[in-house]
Amino acid sequence: MSPKAAAKKDVFIVWWMSYDLDGNCYEGMDRSDCSLIGVYSDRDKAEAAVERAKLLPGFREHPETFVVDPYTLNEDHWTEGFSFE
Repeated sequence: MSPKAAAKKDVFIVWWMSYDLDGNCYEGMDRSDCSLIGVYSDRDKAEAAVERAKLLPGFREHPETFVVDPYTLNEDHWTEGFSFE
């Protein structure tokens, strides 16, 4: 494999979360109510998307709960199982 093919590539995923910074859900929502805003090739584009989304109805009333998460492509990000217990 060439060094270029082996290079890791990150993308930046923008989410809006349905709860405040203290973990309290907004009225009529639960913690599973989240919105995927988009996936971007760099952090600056992701941050610009946040600024655009903050102007939209609903998001503008709760602008503090946007999250920008970097993810490396072609890697598993959930490596453990889950339980309903």
